[in-house]
Amino acid sequence: QLASPGLLVTVCNSAKDGPRLVEMIEAAFSAESSQMVASGLRLCVSLLCKHNDSLHQLVKLQGARMVAGMRCQTSEQAPARGPATPSGDDIKTVAKRVLELCREREGPLPVEDGMEVFGPSYLVDTECGSRIQAVCQQLQAGDQAGLAALKELLRELSQKSTRGPTLFALSCMDLPSILLSFLEWSPNSEVSPRGWQEFVSAFTQDGLEDARLLLSAVHDVLSMKEGFPVYRYRADRGLKAVVEPVAVQLVGEVGTSVYRPPSMVARTIGIEPMVPIAEVRNLVLRTTPVADPVLLKFCFTKVGHAVKTPWGSGVIHSFRIGTHMNLPIHEVTVDNTTRKVVITAMGGEILPTVEDPAAQRDAERFCDLKVALSQVRIALAHTDQGEVLRAIKAALEEGRTTTLPSVAQENEAIRSAVDTCHGLVREEKLTQDEAVNVVREVLAEVDAAQTPQKEDVEIDPNARVHTVCITVTQEIPFDLFWPMVRDDIFRAMRGLAAARRTWRSPDEVEQQVQAGVARDGMGPIVRGLTMEEAEGLATRLSNIVQTSIVVDRTAMNELNNDQSADSIHLGARLEFRLEGNGAPWVLGTVVSRHCPTADAKPDKYDLIDDKAQLHEGLRPTRIRMPKTRLGRSEARNMVASALHENVFRLREQITRRRTLGRFMTGPVAGLIGHGLRGTGFGGSGELELLNFLDEPGVFIDAVRADNDAENDQMDPDEEDDDEVMDVADGEASEVNREASEGIADGVEQGFDEGDGDGSDRLPQFAEAATETTAAAPEEDVPGIPQTRVAAVAGGHLIAQEERRHPFGETEPFAEEIRMMEELFTQRVIQRGPGDLGSIRIGGFRAQDQRGGPVRVSRPGGDNKESMGGPLRCEFAALFRAADGTSTSSLDHPVADRIVAADLSPAGDRPVTPEEKPDVVGVTFGLKTGDKEPNFMSMPASLTLFRMLQLMHTDTTEGGLLNIEDTFVLHFKVDVSRALLDVQGPVCVGGDDVVYDGAEPARKRRRLAEQDTARRLYAEVELKRLSDLPGVGGAVQALWLLRLMHQDPAFEGLATEFVSAAVDKKLRNQLHDPLCVVSGGMPVWVLHLTKLCPFLFSSKTRKVLLKYTAFGMSYSIHWMQESQVGDLLRRRATIQTELNSVAATNPHKLQELSQDLSNIEDHIVRSPSWVGSLKTTLAKLVKGPDLVPMSERLLELCASSPHMLEIQFDGETGFGAAVTRGFYNEICKSLQERDVNRAVPMWVEDSGVDEPFLLSRRGLLTRPLPADFSCWPAVESRFRFLGRLMGKALREGFLTPLPLTSDFFKLVQGVPLDKSALPRTGDGLSGEFVGVVADFLEDAEAQLRNVDSALRQEKFKELCSVDEFGAKYLHSSDVDSKEVPRISFTDYISVGCFLETGTGGAELCKNGVDITVTPDNVHEFLKLACEFWLDKGVQRQVAAFRQGLGDVFPVESLATFTAVELQVMFCGDDEIEWDEKSLLAQVRPLGGLTSESQLYKLLIAEMLAMDKKSRSLFLDFVTSCPRLPPGGMSKFHMDVYPENTENSVMPRSRACANQLYLPPYRAAEELHERLQEAMLSSSGHHR
Repeated sequence: QLASPGLLVTVCNSAKDGPRLVEMIEAAFSAESSQMVASGLRLCVSLLCKHNDSLHQLVKLQGARMVAGMRCQTSEQAPARGPATPSGDDIKTVAKRVLELCREREGPLPVEDGMEVFGPSYLVDTECGSRIQAVCQQLQAGDQAGLAALKELLRELSQKSTRGPTLFALSCMDLPSILLSFLEWSPNSEVSPRGWQEFVSAFTQDGLEDARLLLSAVHDVLSMKEGFPVYRYRADRGLKAVVEPVAVQLVGEVGTSVYRPPSMVARTIGIEPMVPIAEVRNLVLRTTPVADPVLLKFCFTKVGHAVKTPWGSGVIHSFRIGTHMNLPIHEVTVDNTTRKVVITAMGGEILPTVEDPAAQRDAERFCDLKVALSQVRIALAHTDQGEVLRAIKAALEEGRTTTLPSVAQENEAIRSAVDTCHGLVREEKLTQDEAVNVVREVLAEVDAAQTPQKEDVEIDPNARVHTVCITVTQEIPFDLFWPMVRDDIFRAMRGLAAARRTWRSPDEVEQQVQAGVARDGMGPIVRGLTMEEAEGLATRLSNIVQTSIVVDRTAMNELNNDQSADSIHLGARLEFRLEGNGAPWVLGTVVSRHCPTADAKPDKYDLIDDKAQLHEGLRPTRIRMPKTRLGRSEARNMVASALHENVFRLREQITRRRTLGRFMTGPVAGLIGHGLRGTGFGGSGELELLNFLDEPGVFIDAVRADNDAENDQMDPDEEDDDEVMDVADGEASEVNREASEGIADGVEQGFDEGDGDGSDRLPQFAEAATETTAAAPEEDVPGIPQTRVAAVAGGHLIAQEERRHPFGETEPFAEEIRMMEELFTQRVIQRGPGDLGSIRIGGFRAQDQRGGPVRVSRPGGDNKESMGGPLRCEFAALFRAADGTSTSSLDHPVADRIVAADLSPAGDRPVTPEEKPDVVGVTFGLKTGDKEPNFMSMPASLTLFRMLQLMHTDTTEGGLLNIEDTFVLHFKVDVSRALLDVQGPVCVGGDDVVYDGAEPARKRRRLAEQDTARRLYAEVELKRLSDLPGVGGAVQALWLLRLMHQDPAFEGLATEFVSAAVDKKLRNQLHDPLCVVSGGMPVWVLHLTKLCPFLFSSKTRKVLLKYTAFGMSYSIHWMQESQVGDLLRRRATIQTELNSVAATNPHKLQELSQDLSNIEDHIVRSPSWVGSLKTTLAKLVKGPDLVPMSERLLELCASSPHMLEIQFDGETGFGAAVTRGFYNEICKSLQERDVNRAVPMWVEDSGVDEPFLLSRRGLLTRPLPADFSCWPAVESRFRFLGRLMGKALREGFLTPLPLTSDFFKLVQGVPLDKSALPRTGDGLSGEFVGVVADFLEDAEAQLRNVDSALRQEKFKELCSVDEFGAKYLHSSDVDSKEVPRISFTDYISVGCFLETGTGGAELCKNGVDITVTPDNVHEFLKLACEFWLDKGVQRQVAAFRQGLGDVFPVESLATFTAVELQVMFCGDDEIEWDEKSLLAQVRPLGGLTSESQLYKLLIAEMLAMDKKSRSLFLDFVTSCPRLPPGGMSKFHMDVYPENTENSVMPRSRACANQLYLPPYRAAEELHERLQEAMLSSSGHHR
């Protein structure tokens, strides 16, 4: 039947065949036959294509998605079963179609008319359906018998091998909805007490198994009915997706009053998706003139005012309209340095203080006229401004109306501004001479900007325009001189690829040198060198001949003409650097192009950097296209730097694998062609790598000739015609394959955020090879020409054929490769990306991947516009891999240092960000299709991706945002009309930094990426499950699960409430970095986890917290940790091993070094690696001042996104172990009795002679009265504790403080009940109150059915019974025989209305004088509970929440229970391990094995430890006395043998959880030494 095509059509339209569909799918998926599976999948495709919700749910229930996913992953073909047997590829095709249809129909679908397949007929047609229908009818009628029938049905269901039909029927009948109807529940009211009691009793009377079955059925219904969407953007690209730019076309709606260069009207730029809107706004303001008179007047009137800038405090000295883009430019002096800035985009604060009164008065007097003239300039191109200003000047001088030139006649804004100029003179606000002088000054600025200034030509030391010449006096005949120095000169020239480019033969060198000497006494020996290369060659020749270095003017002009291409247009983003060869390259935007003459190309540029500072007069040698950054998805579309990298990797393999030696026949080129054919290097084309390896001279000639013509005839499938070298044996063939895969791996990996221009790698290629040739064989290899022999080992190629160097020397093959590297670097990298030809690799055309339009051209050809470098997101706490060397991003760089002197005692000064008016605002709107842009006002800290996502949702009816599109983003510049009326400071540039006196860098600040997390959790506002998008018909199932979870009767089923389907869906959503990091996840993610956290496993909720609550940098960090964390830990272990074997085992050292290199290479090339977190390094002093210093430290940097790293003064330790020890030390200090008495935080215990507070139960918050004198200190201490624990949680540390779960209930806002009071045996003050609470609770239960008139009398009788003591005063450490016989009345008679009943603060006025009696004991307990559990601890908890909120949003903790929070923050107090877990988590290394006697002794010792010893052991090895969250499964330890001579004590390296043991032979010796080390770990703990 499954094989019958007609059945699919018939059965899908027949309601009575519903059960058959289920049976057929089940049979198909359980069959071993691939044909049956394929038929079942085809049936699912047909059902899904019906667009019927019921059919879709049926297919989903039967596991079609899981089966299809498994079939997509397998590559095996089914065994032959006849001619109709489908291949593996056929099954994959059908399976992929199933997955596509399932994804398309993720949410609820409308049911087509006449297509309701499963209705009452389906239920009645089967025995199971009839029973389900009967059960549902009973429950709807409120019949309690329906519960028993449902229980019986679920029990039978659990015994069946297949549950599909029954569960689908339960879903169709909506079992949760029927049960809620039975319970008389509605969203606005509680359930019926009677109905709920019957429900609970029915499902718990025989244990919890029936409740477990019910939960399973409800979860199945939930998974079928929910339609929560999952967003996937670039999920296949890993974490690189968050830094891959998106193409954005910025279109300014600035009106006709503003001149816009053609290249700036609608410009496309690459912007990384995590860039805050504030940065896009500043980019717009840095390149957009604003003619608004309010803004211009503000700019002029603020001249002379003080200003806070990113460089420090300064003074505004002048304002003008400048650059060819007519931008508002202020001159600001900071520390005697004048900077020209676009102050509206700078980021800072203009103060009302006037520092330069003269400049301020002058600016205000002529303000209106200068505003009008500025408006004229802004409305014109810079080339037309002079003509119009001259006309205005002439008219003012002659006292007539201005006759505007034709270029300005049609511009209404210009005419209005000119009328303003004349009106100021007519109204006598300015005299005619004053007005003319102002116009003359402005005109002089315009003329000065357009007049080219002659300056000395700047020579870039890296430019290849330097020539080394030798000087020969005329007294010495050249024919006599040259033979004496020729060989030495050629030897010195060897290794310079420039020598090959300059000359073709030694005779040509001699001719040119002789001609130069005859002409001016100097002969050129090498041209086209950098200054460094030229100086190096001159140094090598200094003892042989007199040399000089000259600049080739012809080459210099060619270079300038080449780099001054017209494609560098206004608005292009380029990299530039200021004076000095070592100056860093920074990104900037071109705002002016200066040409020496009207028809010449630009020779200077003005650029404005991302801090809004203007840099003028930069020559082409100081600018370049930004570095290439490729994502993994662009790995096949490689640029020349990728080829350059592969050449380097080939050479690296040649160097590494020189030791094996395998001999082959045939030319080297054939073998390389065979090895590289898979990567696209084989075949003919522009870059003939094969020809180079076989005949380097031919390759060089081909490159030179190919500079003028492009070869696009490359066939990617063309076979290489070169002879393929025969492999001597199978091992060499395997090695050759390995070499091919190694290079192909470089192609597939891509060069993510790599050193795009390749120049940074140049020194690696300049180093000489340590070995130049392999040993030639003593005898001829049969069948192999001796001149063509090569040694091959693991991709290692060394040509033995001797080639003649152009200068008469023998050069080995390894040197040829080095020459090619240098040649390739010079041709492709040094001359700039604009010189790249079209390079085809593996059938794909290489393009210049810079996030937008590509500029790929030949030298001298036409260049197209490129949008240049992307706008990068500067993550507040992340050091990006692209900003350092290949492995520098693997360690945490120090971004700030704090020493003890910075932590002098000071009061806690919380900084509340003050809202300051901004100068200019920018509003964006997304244009989609033919619709007008929807301008929306959004927070400045919102990311670009999130803004596009919200705008897309607002303008379209559905569908995900296509991140690969080019987004047309319109913008409007808005100026506040009330700007001139502001009296106080004015924020400029949208800066969110809170400046505060002398230490703005260290005060807490509002950061965009932290605002992302806070806004994300602040938006969780839904209170009703029915309001969740995508909840569909699953809302009743959710309500039923929620009601059951809240009832204590079902506490034993806590793990059964987790929905595997919804939990998996959340995990899948968290795998999309772009959604998670930006906060653009579906609405249900945070709302459902808050409303129904029990649906998700603890692990998933912890991942959600790590990925979303701590800001973008930490989101990336924890995502990286989940992907490459094991490799990073392995790297740390290897580094430790290297230190221990460095001097003892060279072979092991080499092996570990290679492993370390491989691991680091794998990490940095992984798509899951973006960079590492920055750190703030604080150096503290241990002692009594540690806690106050730490308070000040956390005050300064709690809100800093940097990781906190601690070092202690006088100690050499550093790293994570010392920081972990810091948290441990602080927690110990906070438990010191003296510290607690100075600033009361915890309830005192009875151990007055002990230095630390001791409590079996844990630390309870000390309640304090409202009039307590030390409230500021207490609140400051709790605020500090919140910051400390928040930092620790965010950065992966524990704070081993024995807090109770009740404390975290208070933090969550959950009211405490009387069980939180101290009890007998806790060892805490206040046991009196707890005992009273227990007695009254029991008395209330006994008197519940007693008449109210007799209740008080009966109560007094209970109080007088003398067995009270034996029941309520007995504890585990007190013998019951020692408890006195005492009544409750006698017990409370010693108490009064005080905090503990016997002492402390008064609970009411004159409480010390009120004795507790049976008559007032209830009032006493009420007041005591209010004090202990509410009023007395409110301020402490509020301060703790405030401190926690300084680090991350407290709302993010709502998804956890108090017990879960206790373990997450403080660790698990129970240290449980067994032999199995120890063998799995304690690894023997360094020569030890699981069979080593020393290892077995350690395992036995750890098993024998008691709780205290285990805590000490963990503290000794890890710097934390508790297991990490997750228990032993998250703990790991490496054990090494101690190699240090004469060592008798164990030692540890806590930063890597490593234990070093001397060679103990007896268990007693190990026990004794280990105990001594643990108890005195300061001497052995490293």
